[in-house]
Amino acid sequence: MIMAALWVADAGVEVRSTGNCPSAEEVSARLGPLLEPFTGPTDSRDLAQIQVLKIQNDGTTDLWLRLHRSDGSGIGARRVSLPGSCAEMAETVATIFATWKTDPKPEGAADPDDLPVMESRAPAAAISSPATPFDYWLGASAGATMVGGIAATGSLEVLVGRPTSRWQLRFGVSGQTRRQSDLAPPGQVDWQHTNAALGLVLRLPHPHWLLAVEAGPLAGWVTLAGQGFAPGRQKRAFDYGGTGGIRVGRRFGRWSVWAEGRMALWAEGHRATLTGSTAVRDLPLVDATANLGVSLSLFP
Repeated sequence: MIMAALWVADAGVEVRSTGNCPSAEEVSARLGPLLEPFTGPTDSRDLAQIQVLKIQNDGTTDLWLRLHRSDGSGIGARRVSLPGSCAEMAETVATIFATWKTDPKPEGAADPDDLPVMESRAPAAAISSPATPFDYWLGASAGATMVGGIAATGSLEVLVGRPTSRWQLRFGVSGQTRRQSDLAPPGQVDWQHTNAALGLVLRLPHPHWLLAVEAGPLAGWVTLAGQGFAPGRQKRAFDYGGTGGIRVGRRFGRWSVWAEGRMALWAEGHRATLTGSTAVRDLPLVDATANLGVSLSLFP
């Protein structure tokens, strides 16, 4: 587990977080001013822990909060579900920690870890090693390719990743309608790509807004067919290369709507030739695509 930590020196509090929404930096920046009227320079070192348990499909984030002293004794512990942006959640979390810090439990009171209030605490196993499930998103998109002629394109995809992680894996398949290029007019060559891609996605872990970039390999088929010739031949050939894209969108509960720009670079060059003639047509090695899509979160 990766945990970010930040030391609020004057307040005597070290803030640690297992995620970046809210991050330790955001909470610490808000916690210092809240504690400033109540504290001065101190050698004590309280520890504030933030554990991101799960990001719900409606954008709500489940957090486990704990504040304890340097000797291990507890000051406060609570499980909360917070809506809103990372900054709004950081403000709420900082307020909770400030309340615990400035109004600690009375001497001799029960330690928060011993309180039998199940709705306000996480299971002990989840504190040290949270069982964070994978999220699965099924998506579909439609758009247009814009290199070597305009063609319609459509795709299906599956995205897999942990709810609190910046990283996802994407597997997608896509197909195109045929584009046409002149070859010894009035003859033409029709061509299209059908491919599958596996990509590594880096995303912004925001509960409402979607921003992601992706890159990975792809492989598929290119189909060429002559038109206006006697006879017109058709050929299919294996092709491979790499693909990358950038996606922006908005989440609405289990649904996401998004727009993306994608580029594919093919490794093999393909050429259409006219038998008995010097007429040739080289297919472009680059595809550029603009798509609009929708995704649904599975197994909520």
